Amino acid sequence: GLIYERMLAVRLARAQHTGGRPPGDGPPLSPEPPSADALEISQGHYRIGARDGVVMDNEQPLQVVELRNFRIQRRPVSCANWLAFIEAGGYAEARWWPDPQCAARRRGHPWSWRRDQDRWYALGFNGPMPLAGDQPVSGIDWHEASAFANWAAETLPEFKGAVLPHEYHWEAAARLGALEETGRVWEWCAEPLHPYQDYEAPRDPEMATRFDPDQRALRGGCLHTQPRLRRPSLRHQAPPDAGWCFAGLRLMLPPALEDEALYHAQWQRFLN
Repeated sequence: GLIYERMLAVRLARAQHTGGRPPGDGPPLSPEPPSADALEISQGHYRIGARDGVVMDNEQPLQVVELRNFRIQRRPVSCANWLAFIEAGGYAEARWWPDPQCAARRRGHPWSWRRDQDRWYALGFNGPMPLAGDQPVSGIDWHEASAFANWAAETLPEFKGAVLPHEYHWEAAARLGALEETGRVWEWCAEPLHPYQDYEAPRDPEMATRFDPDQRALRGGCLHTQPRLRRPSLRHQAPPDAGWCFAGLRLMLPPALEDEALYHAQWQRFLN
C-alpha cells in the first residue's frame, strides 16, 4: 500500500535536479506565526490500533492506553508558519536542533523549497510551483520538526512546553475528530515506531514490519496515500533525515494551567 509513495518519492527526488524558472503567478509566501488553536483532550483510556482485518501488522493488536490530558494543534504547521521559523533564524540556531550537524540545518530550508531573490517556491513533480501560506508544510525531516517544536516552545509564549506528539496522543485525538486537515501530509511523532504489546509478526516475513529504533514514527498519511489507508491507526516510519517523505508536523502542548516542569518530567517518562 505504501510502496507507491516510495516510488513517488524517488520521482520527486529526481525532479529536485531539474531546476527551472520559479513560478510567477500568485502572491509571494509571507511569514505568519503558528496558531495556538488547540483542543484539550481529557485524561482517560483510549483505543489505539486496529482489530484483525485488512490492516497492517504494526496496527495490531488493539490496545487500550491511559493518557493524561493534553492539548494538540487542530491544524498542521503551515508553510507560512515555517517561513516565520526560517526568518527568525531557526536554521541558524544550533540549540534548537537535536543534531546540529544534520544536513537539513546546513541546507537552511525544507527539502523541496527553493528561493529566487525574495520569493520562495517548491520543486514538484512537474517543476517549480508556488507555495500557499495556508497549506501544511511538507518536505521536512524529523530533525527540522523537532527544531521547530523547540523554537516554538522557547520563543512563543503561547507554545511554552510544546513538543512533537507521541503516537498515542496523535491517534487518540484523531479518533475523537479533533484533528483537522489530516491525510494531507504525514506528521512526525516524537518516538521510534515500536511493536505494540503482544504483537505477533505475520507468518510471511516479507509482510512483517521491520521496527527500527533509528527511525521515527509518522502518522496520518498524505495526499499520495491511498484513501482506504488513511485511518487513525495507520502507522509508518522513516529515517530522521528523510525530508523526501511528504511529511510535516503539528505540535502537542501541555494542558492549560499545568506546571510545565511537572508536565515535561511526566512526558519524558512516557517516552521512555
